[in-house]
Amino acid sequence: MGWHLRFWRRAKIAPGVTLNLSKSGPSVSVGPRGTKVTVGRRGVRQSIGIPGTGLFATNQRSWNSLRGGNPEPRESERDPRSAVLPTARVDAAPTPTRVAVEACGFCGGHVGADGRCEMCGQPFERWRDA
Repeated sequence: MGWHLRFWRRAKIAPGVTLNLSKSGPSVSVGPRGTKVTVGRRGVRQSIGIPGTGLFATNQRSWNSLRGGNPEPRESERDPRSAVLPTARVDAAPTPTRVAVEACGFCGGHVGADGRCEMCGQPFERWRDA
């Protein structure tokens, strides 16, 4: 973890109207206690709650979604499980078929525990292209 600097200021402009200033930009909130509509740089947020209890619900719409567009979520809002994986190209060259090698290509011996031929000591290739 580390230290994070946060900045915000709230100023009452009129009864039920508040100007909010923060690092991410200004916004204006309108509504009585328990019900607010906030308009800011990121879009419109509607909040409703029970004053003094800490219980509330919010609904936020970005400017793009309000215009009818399909906004691309910010990197921090993306669900890593929904990542689009690259697909294989249809015109890609086929993978060569590989077959198991039963004996050493030099002397015909078999592989030892160290991955070399037991008879001649050459590195043993277990697979070769067909």
